[in-house]
Amino acid sequence: MKVSIVVSSFNEQADLPRLLASIKSQTYENVETIIVEGSNNSEMEKIASQYSAIFVRDTKANIGYSRNLGATASSGDLLFFTNADCTMDDKHLLSKIVSKFRASPKLISCGGITKEICTSEVTQLIYNTQHVLRHIFSL
Repeated sequence: MKVSIVVSSFNEQADLPRLLASIKSQTYENVETIIVEGSNNSEMEKIASQYSAIFVRDTKANIGYSRNLGATASSGDLLFFTNADCTMDDKHLLSKIVSKFRASPKLISCGGITKEICTSEVTQLIYNTQHVLRHIFSL
């Protein structure tokens, strides 16, 4: 099962290498990475090529459009959307996700928030999302 990781970015050359390095450190290897860049920064294309990532220019600089461009450029069985300022700290994350999709044919999506923001509403949303993920991973 191939995983396509679609990374939305807008001039984030300081953050992108950290994300790409965390993707390379994943134990699951059947992965393609697609960088969708909303700025005209040529440095971003160089960084993408250093990590063997597919590079797509987003001329509209719109997050929704960016994700759709990345999905169109992908060839994977699973789509994984993230932003350039994120990282995959758990090197087994993709392996865990793929194993759950393989084990649960009715599972069509999962998602989560990895940063806690200090407001009661958002903390509740994060808790609820984590509860849903715990449920999915216990299927």
